[in-house]
Amino acid sequence: MASIFIQLHFFAEGKRCVQVRFKAVLLFQLILFCSLFSFLHGSASLPDAKNSDVQ
Repeated sequence: MASIFIQLHFFAEGKRCVQVRFKAVLLFQLILFCSLFSFLHGSASLPDAKNSDVQ
């Protein structure tokens, strides 16, 4: 009986760890996407300004 309880406890702990890891990965991807988007947006707007200055 105790072994079943321990197995269930470890299963619940593992499930919680997976949920936390999934949320962390999701948050990391969101931050990465935002930084990548801002970088692309900034690098896309900079050449336009340089080209207009040159012309």
